[in-house]
Amino acid sequence: MLKEILESKRQPHISSGKVSISGIGSCLRKKYSELKKIYKEEYNETMFRIFAQGDFFHQRLVSELIEKGPSSGYEVAAAECNIRNNQYISGRCDCILSHAPSKKLYIIDFKSCSPYAFNNLKKGIVSETYKNQVLLYMHIFHIYKGYLLFVNKASSEIEEFEVEYDQSKAEFLINRIKFFFENFVNKDILPPRCTGQPYGCKCCWPDGDNKPTSEQLEAVLKQQENTPELFKEFVPQPQPSFEAVEEPQEPQLDKKWVKV
Repeated sequence: MLKEILESKRQPHISSGKVSISGIGSCLRKKYSELKKIYKEEYNETMFRIFAQGDFFHQRLVSELIEKGPSSGYEVAAAECNIRNNQYISGRCDCILSHAPSKKLYIIDFKSCSPYAFNNLKKGIVSETYKNQVLLYMHIFHIYKGYLLFVNKASSEIEEFEVEYDQSKAEFLINRIKFFFENFVNKDILPPRCTGQPYGCKCCWPDGDNKPTSEQLEAVLKQQENTPELFKEFVPQPQPSFEAVEEPQEPQLDKKWVKV
């Protein structure tokens, strides 16, 4: 059985037709265009090497956790773990870590980054998009402890950042994706352009630096105001304590328990 699996041919990537958790925070107009097969972003060889470098760091960190974790009571319970079937969302969690003495589980998401981003991390500056990705994994797996583990591409230094669980924010993000499908994808309506994102958007703004001019930006912001469900910012709400939930974290025969 195992030999047959390992010797089988690799299957080309096929889109799930959903919004991937790793793509949370990206342009929804671009996502719509990809789903409708009217746009496909092309990557050069430099980008493929960057992706491969990220994969290397990912695999290396999982290997180190497997090797070094048991001495402190930690085990890699799962790696590259798909979320359960969801109508609108797909995702694969990098790592679920188990602490046997306390019976606690942890969501771990790996990020390789530039020295500039790594230095910002040390100052407490972390991408909201990255935090939202971990938050959704925490929400979907019902695991209320989550971490981003960053590795500096230039020096291989590592740094961790704990992500606080926020149920209302997780539900807000999920409802936005649901709204996107029900009101745009399913109705064949092209969403408004984005503002260019931090690093530009080739789909919305294919010219120049892939960002709008000041006049274009003003017009886009006005258009986005007509669809606040897609573009409004999350307003934090007072959160309940999850200490009582996370303390036992023992296997139970209910729908919320995730078997790994």
